[in-house]
Amino acid sequence: MKSSQIDVQYRRERMLNYLRKVHKAEVQELAKRFHVTTMTVRRDLDLFQERGEVKRRYGMAFYTGVVDTDVDYATPTGNPSPAHKALARAAARMIEEGDTVFFNSSSTVLGILEELTGRRVTIVTNNGRVLYADRSPEIDVILTGGDVYGKKQSLVGDLASATLMRVTAGKCFLGVSGISAASGLTSSISLEAPVNRTMLRRCTGMRVVVAEGSKIGKQFNFVSGQIQDITHLITTRDADPNELERIRACGVEVIFADAEDDL
Repeated sequence: MKSSQIDVQYRRERMLNYLRKVHKAEVQELAKRFHVTTMTVRRDLDLFQERGEVKRRYGMAFYTGVVDTDVDYATPTGNPSPAHKALARAAARMIEEGDTVFFNSSSTVLGILEELTGRRVTIVTNNGRVLYADRSPEIDVILTGGDVYGKKQSLVGDLASATLMRVTAGKCFLGVSGISAASGLTSSISLEAPVNRTMLRRCTGMRVVVAEGSKIGKQFNFVSGQIQDITHLITTRDADPNELERIRACGVEVIFADAEDDL
């Protein structure tokens, strides 16, 4: 039976994530691990090589791309660092009583829920882990539905995007793998980028990226939006100051969230 495009993308993401972890692997090993033929593996590796993420040599694949140091998804909501908590707290200050807000699949963005107390807010999200998150009883959550992506439990695919096309929100909060003035908002997961783009298009007000300083200036393969698509960036003071100036020059307001705020 021919694999669907979703299945193919999912396999490729899993294979690339595996290569990120182990750094190198044999074609035969990859075929066995992902239950496909060696010909299929070679086609996938050819694509990765074209994107600059993998080099092939003597039946081996070597990962050469940028490592995405995003969250450990071993637990439903992760174990947030002080920096992640400070980012979530700064973002929560921007959300007001009665807001309808888009959250994407970022665990940092999901952490905003714990900071929203005493406000009636509606959250529209493709983050399946929201079901496990602590939240105030005043908060209503709408899940987009869609195909469940791996351990991250993000909801992706046509159904997720179609749901968002029937909704508008006054504010949008996105986590990213990388952000820069030149490359915009980028993700290491191809299936999540269309959902992020739809959230940006369907937002009528503030469009906010929440990202720790290590992600500023980084570029990944899948574009969620251009830098001009957002209004605010919340980050930490270890971000590259030169890149922040380039982002500000594009009309984006930069807000710092210091981990010390949580002490």
